[in-house]
Amino acid sequence: MKVLHRKFGVGTVVSVKGNSLYVAFDKIGVKELSASLAPLTILKQ
Repeated sequence: MKVLHRKFGVGTVVSVKGNSLYVAFDKIGVKELSASLAPLTILKQ
């Protein structure tokens, strides 16, 4: 699933564990983000 983060840009969700999302961003690599707090927008494919 592709998502947009206002600071990190477009990324791909690679794993979900509990309330944590692991998102791979092109420029910064994989980040662990809180599903309930992260400012993410789901992008249509």
